[in-house]
Amino acid sequence: MRRFVLSVLCLAFTSAASADDPPRFAEVAGDHEFSGRMMVRPMQSDALADMDVPKAQAAARIASARELMDQYRVLEYIPQTDEYIIAVPAGTTENDLADLLMATGNFQYAHPDWIVYPVVCPNDPRLPSQWHHDANKLDSCAAWDFTVGDPGIGVGICDTGVRTTHEDLQLHRLEGYNAVTQLWESQGGLITPVHGHGTATTGCAAANGDNGVGISGVGQVLSHRMLRVSNVSSGSSPLSVLTHAARVSIESGDRGPPGDVSGAP
Repeated sequence: MRRFVLSVLCLAFTSAASADDPPRFAEVAGDHEFSGRMMVRPMQSDALADMDVPKAQAAARIASARELMDQYRVLEYIPQTDEYIIAVPAGTTENDLADLLMATGNFQYAHPDWIVYPVVCPNDPRLPSQWHHDANKLDSCAAWDFTVGDPGIGVGICDTGVRTTHEDLQLHRLEGYNAVTQLWESQGGLITPVHGHGTATTGCAAANGDNGVGISGVGQVLSHRMLRVSNVSSGSSPLSVLTHAARVSIESGDRGPPGDVSGAP
């Protein structure tokens, strides 16, 4: 089954690759594919301090990394994570660019802004939404003896949109966000599903339980927010859009009591 491959694909080696080394990155069609963009982060001052690099030398290395970014087409700079999204120049591959940047020693990582795809769900509508509750998996029924969640806790679902008319997703729905257009639902940002995966994952997390209909989420009464990360029917999304959605979710308070949404209108 395909899955959003974030952590494994984000690894970037710090040593320069030799001619005999395998390529750093290899795409797999329909799972993770090159986008012609790279996600790049200069070395950070705390990391250089941990390496016992003198402060002046560390500042010079960081400045050198930023100056090098001026040689590329910067599509976006993300101040929260100090990341640059840059276009891969014509005639250059993602692997060539990563090797060149990492060989300077001035970058923490340089990896493709992968296009990744959602899980392919089985056709049986009940199996993928309920198997995880089994006693040999989550043993959810025993856990529900202790708590069924709390609507004061919000969870952000960074996925392919949600069917807002779903019978089990009517309660405790927080304002949605479209991470592709960077618009909140109230600003016209579309959160309706382009692919069924987002509705399924929202249900797994927070479908209303013990109401005599449909299914039950792990957190039966949690508040939930859809942050749609794709505007295409395949549900595919660049990593940079996924990480943007995750930041918006965190900055909007989805780690705890929802309260007022800082980024929403």
